[in-house]
Amino acid sequence: MAKFKTNILIRSCAILFSLLFLVLSYFNVPATDDYHFLDNLHQFGIWNGMIHEYNSWSPRFASVLITHLFLWLEENWTCGYFLFGLFSLLLVTVSIFSLLRAVDSLLSNHFSVSFEDQKKSDQISISLFISSIWFLGSYRIGETWFWLCSASTYLWSNAFFILLFSVI
Repeated sequence: MAKFKTNILIRSCAILFSLLFLVLSYFNVPATDDYHFLDNLHQFGIWNGMIHEYNSWSPRFASVLITHLFLWLEENWTCGYFLFGLFSLLLVTVSIFSLLRAVDSLLSNHFSVSFEDQKKSDQISISLFISSIWFLGSYRIGETWFWLCSASTYLWSNAFFILLFSVI
């Protein structure tokens, strides 16, 4: 009975966090440097804008390309900020899911409870719950998760690092 209540609690928290995050992503607007990248996008386009930024201001070509891509989506279909938030949440959750599976495979002989023994829906709920802890523990949530320029540079690189670490 206690396991059932814990699963319900974690699943409820994961669902509520996902809904909150998606609503915040839907109402996200450009902030500070995003306007600079938007102007750059208008002048040069996605790919040439990334090259221009790399040569003149920011050597972080991957994050600049991600920023330009989602700004382009926002300009053309008004869904760029929402999709950016959705992909950010998915990336972080998949990274945590992958890390939990990797740690579980290393430590499964030492503990009676295993992440692999959980149902897939419970594994996803646990990963989302840990993502919510990461979200709530962020120093500045808006800058960390919703500022396009910043999140594509720092949040995504940390999530990709966790994903790479869990694969290795």
